[in-house]
Amino acid sequence: MSHSVSMKRSGPAFALMACCAVLPAQATLPAEYKGAPFADSVYKDGAQSIPGRLEAAYYDLGGEGVAYHDADVKNQGSGTLNYQQNCPDNASVYICHFREKDATDPSYTKTCCDFTNANLDVPKPKAFYIGWEAKGEWLNYTVRVKTPGAYNIKAMYGNAANAISFSLNDKAAAQAKFPINTGSPHVWKYADSIGTIVFPDTGLNLLTWYLAEGNNVSYFDFVPAKGTTVLHGPAAKGDKPGLAFQVRRIGGGKVGVDFALARAGEARYTLLDMAGRAVARIPLGWLGKGAHADELDLGDYGSRAAFLRLESAGMESTRSLPGAR
Repeated sequence: MSHSVSMKRSGPAFALMACCAVLPAQATLPAEYKGAPFADSVYKDGAQSIPGRLEAAYYDLGGEGVAYHDADVKNQGSGTLNYQQNCPDNASVYICHFREKDATDPSYTKTCCDFTNANLDVPKPKAFYIGWEAKGEWLNYTVRVKTPGAYNIKAMYGNAANAISFSLNDKAAAQAKFPINTGSPHVWKYADSIGTIVFPDTGLNLLTWYLAEGNNVSYFDFVPAKGTTVLHGPAAKGDKPGLAFQVRRIGGGKVGVDFALARAGEARYTLLDMAGRAVARIPLGWLGKGAHADELDLGDYGSRAAFLRLESAGMESTRSLPGAR
């Protein structure tokens, strides 16, 4: 396994990039996607925002095979159980029979079942959740990313310590795991960290959640991870001062890396996967102040690496690798 790191000084054109900030790249939803952000007469905000809370029941509009896939065609929650129980806690028709025509099994938290001394954390009253979950099911969410970067995923859930996963714009993005078995779908816990995900681009993104067997999930919180900024383009907003950085495709498993350093120092690359985990570190040695151009052969890391981080003299910046998403 080898990496070609051939440093060459670039011309004056790159110096211009070091001075001028540009906005991060805008995401593009998959062209074939026919779903739309959830909205109705009560909830009118449209796409949920990142950073922020993702309400599990506010999955996209579009129906089976587009906005979601469910293991059966029956709505076990708002379309069945809540009729049988006659809408406990005097819940409104809107809450009790929320999205009853969808097979996704939404329901809401009730005094009879969800507020006991067994709870590890207390959910909100009449809070929506997705229940009767089964392996192989999934839900789509069109989200609006306001700040690109790495995010910790938190969750309000009940029952098994299952592994779940997420994709972003139809590409694998994160593995996550509920930390403990709470003993029942109606014994709730707020998990402070179940995994990490990277949102490289601002704007509308398609986030897909792949469910596991037997959990109830009310919501996910996406909270910026400390110390990581993922942006595109030269001198993008959010970079630590003194470093301009861009990555360009060359072909044949190689990328060009252009950057400018405000001061001399030891430098290195770190290749990161889609979850923001390091897969390789490549020392560059001592580099002088000014503009540099590099050609990097990704080699055997090409199938795993999604981002390239550059660090030098207390400065740090991260870019997505062209074609990695």
